[in-house]
Amino acid sequence: KHLIDFKSALPLVEMLKTQAMQPRHWEKLGNVTKSHISSASIILGDLFSMNLGSVTNEVVGIVNEATQELKIETKLLELHSIWAQIKFDLKLVDENSDCPFYILRSTDEIILMLDDHLLCIQALTNSRFAEMYLEKLRILERKFHTINECVTVWMTVQQKWLYLRSIFVGAKDLRKQLPSEAEHFDKESRNFELIMKKTAEDSNVMRSCCLNGRLQSLENILSEIDICQKQLSHYLNSKRNIFSRFYFISDEELLSILGSFNPKFINSHISKMFEHIKSLTFNEYGYIDGLSSAEGEHSSFIESVSAVGQAEVWMNIVEGQMHQTLWLYTKKSIFMYGQRERLQWLCDSTTLGMNSVCCSQTWWTWYVEDAFSLIKDGNKHAMRQMEVKLNKELEDLVDMVRSDIDIITRKKVNTLLIIDVHARDVVSNFVKESVEYPTGFEWESQLRFYWDRDEDDILVKQCTGAFRYGYEYIGLTGRLVITPLTDRCYMTLTQALIFNLGGAPMGPAGTGKVSKSVGMLKKFCAICYIPQYSILLVDRANFMFLKSNAIKTETVKDLAKSLALPCFVINCGEGLDFKAMRSIFSGLYQSGAWGCFDEFNRINVEVLSVVSSQLKSIQNGLVSGLDQVDLGAGFAVRIRRREGYATSGVFITMNPGYAGRTDLPESLKALFRPVTMIVPDFQAIAENILFSEGFHSSKYLAKKMVVLYKLCKDQLSQQYHYDFGLRSMKTVLIMAGSMKRRFPNMAEEMILLTILRDANLPKYVFDDVPLFLGLLDDLFPGAKCPQEGNKNLRPFVSKYFGDNGYKCCSDVTVHDYQVNKVLQLYETQVVRHTTMLVGPTGGGKSLVLSALTNARQQAENVDIKVKILNPKAQSLYELYGYMDPLTRDWTDGLLSKIFREANSPLPKGKDNEIRWLVFDGDIDALW
Repeated sequence: KHLIDFKSALPLVEMLKTQAMQPRHWEKLGNVTKSHISSASIILGDLFSMNLGSVTNEVVGIVNEATQELKIETKLLELHSIWAQIKFDLKLVDENSDCPFYILRSTDEIILMLDDHLLCIQALTNSRFAEMYLEKLRILERKFHTINECVTVWMTVQQKWLYLRSIFVGAKDLRKQLPSEAEHFDKESRNFELIMKKTAEDSNVMRSCCLNGRLQSLENILSEIDICQKQLSHYLNSKRNIFSRFYFISDEELLSILGSFNPKFINSHISKMFEHIKSLTFNEYGYIDGLSSAEGEHSSFIESVSAVGQAEVWMNIVEGQMHQTLWLYTKKSIFMYGQRERLQWLCDSTTLGMNSVCCSQTWWTWYVEDAFSLIKDGNKHAMRQMEVKLNKELEDLVDMVRSDIDIITRKKVNTLLIIDVHARDVVSNFVKESVEYPTGFEWESQLRFYWDRDEDDILVKQCTGAFRYGYEYIGLTGRLVITPLTDRCYMTLTQALIFNLGGAPMGPAGTGKVSKSVGMLKKFCAICYIPQYSILLVDRANFMFLKSNAIKTETVKDLAKSLALPCFVINCGEGLDFKAMRSIFSGLYQSGAWGCFDEFNRINVEVLSVVSSQLKSIQNGLVSGLDQVDLGAGFAVRIRRREGYATSGVFITMNPGYAGRTDLPESLKALFRPVTMIVPDFQAIAENILFSEGFHSSKYLAKKMVVLYKLCKDQLSQQYHYDFGLRSMKTVLIMAGSMKRRFPNMAEEMILLTILRDANLPKYVFDDVPLFLGLLDDLFPGAKCPQEGNKNLRPFVSKYFGDNGYKCCSDVTVHDYQVNKVLQLYETQVVRHTTMLVGPTGGGKSLVLSALTNARQQAENVDIKVKILNPKAQSLYELYGYMDPLTRDWTDGLLSKIFREANSPLPKGKDNEIRWLVFDGDIDALW
């Protein structure tokens, strides 16, 4: 029996040897076995005398309890040891300045580790063996929560402090305008810098965050900084309320304007507030005496404006002076139109581009209604005679565009040709349909321009609506070809405005939007196929965030040009919240501008619900004739009116049913009049553009071109990067016009053939080239045109391939094909702002790019700066930037930062510098 008891006790004795057994556990064991033992003097005999075999389960439980408690204790010690070594990563900023300061680097790893350790603490606390350590666990848990809260507040304070510091520190002029806010910030800045200095002396995270009063100090600083920021926001909003176009620039840009003593600094941001103005011109006395467009057109103000004092005040005067000047110029132009030959009137430098269109439409309206009056008086041929007159004017313009004229006059003539062709077509339709009364729908549905002598102003009428001409400077930006689709869209949108509704043009891809993942790129990028990944090359940094401004958006913008109203296009996405929309609406309605929200249904549905109530409030205010409406939270918006007319309008464009789009709430749909856009009339558009470029046989050539694009779409292989849409066609047409001016004696058919071949060959895969050339031969039988390429670049490209071992074989034909591909890329860059190189990995895309860079540097003596960015290597926020939902602060992403640098003016003496931005990575719908 003793042996059996001894045998059964041996495993228990072995278990009791564990280091986890503490005096409390031995005492508990003694109570179970009803024996008195001391952990300091226990011997083997004592264990056998306890008769352990009879209490096996109890012994196993005590040993397990001791083991688990030891694990908890060990983990606690490990956590204390880890956090005794974790330190903040600090950075010394402005080390060489008089006031260097420290900031915290990223705390993401600290927060991540903190989350893991908090989960660990919670698991230990929930253990049934944690009773002995509950107090220690809770103390450590409170410390972890304090660290978490403190780091979060700390980083928020630092972010806001850095933002405000960039505003107040060093900006003496701004500090003078905001003395109390600057003093308030200085006080809190000293407190924060003191905390950072102490943290630099002891950067341990636990000690820094758990220091008595540290969290409270940071919260106090945050509270005071928030007050400073609110005061600053209130200050900026007060400036925006005075000059509402300040809503369309960021806080930083507005602050830079307000804080600059040099009024010429406004030109850095003028195009964001006035889309078609490149710069304001200043005389030798510092007065603003006019404005200039990007196309080189200049308009002098009738009165100079003093740029002294507050920027928002004299910018308001500048805007008023622009309207007054353009009103006077328009009135004079309308008068002079009837006094001079039309071509002489058009070439006069005092006839601005927008005046030429407006005045021509005003006189055309008068001529047509005069023809109706003559018909009523018995002259049945009056409208046909009007048609003959318009055809003669068109022929004169075509002859003029073929002659050697300056670029500004050429742009005026091109635009006027597009408008006159539509005017002629309307009259021709009247003749064809025997329209004899001005009250007929065929005439009432047209945009008609009248000079109202009582109002001493232009009124634009369509159907039952009448609108004031806006006198927003348009420049020489050109106009859309007006097709029946455009007419119907105009009519629907103007009728929507009459009833204080918005307009919602929508339709499938091909009518103005894009579909597949490369669609957004191919609408703006010429595509050059490299037979064998995807690099997007942006020449001279002319790449902007991809905007799907095709026909639906462009139609809205063109209607705004017709009425001379400002139109701002807003690209919608998930980043827009109701506060941002409220700010945009405020800017639009206070400045009397139109807003076109592109891809409106990409906004989150919960935001759209709030937007619905905001727009409903505005429309109720328009119907009631209110001067001011409340958009919630006490945010009041003034409604700008001109002679009683509210000129603002909101339009949205959508692609229904596409991925990433949401359905509009019914309450929001009711606020917009829908406009369904179908596929545009390609032949009519091609014919009008060729005609405006001076082609005699425009109708014949347009038909050939449209047939070619249709055959290519049907018969060539289906490639993602192929584009046979309107934007691709328009580029070819503009190139054809440019070539006709260079070679006026070349046959028009040969010009179009050459351009069609050179513009399209670069994007076709190898197998499609013979088929495309065959289609050209069928459409232009017997026509042969040489392919010269750029003779200056060719030898340098060839030398680059040879010197670097890229000449793949001795076959001259193969080598010429390599060189031609580089020259194709160059020719594509000449006519397009952006270029996309596509092809399989290892196909030579990067080589083509580097060869062109090297060749242009040698042949043209240019300095090409290349910035390469992989768009898939970071998140979208890191790529594009993001807006803080709480502070409304914008933080630039990599692309934003790089583009701002690339788009900055060239330094003095660096006029030969070219800047390329290269996206080297897969193309998808996300970025």
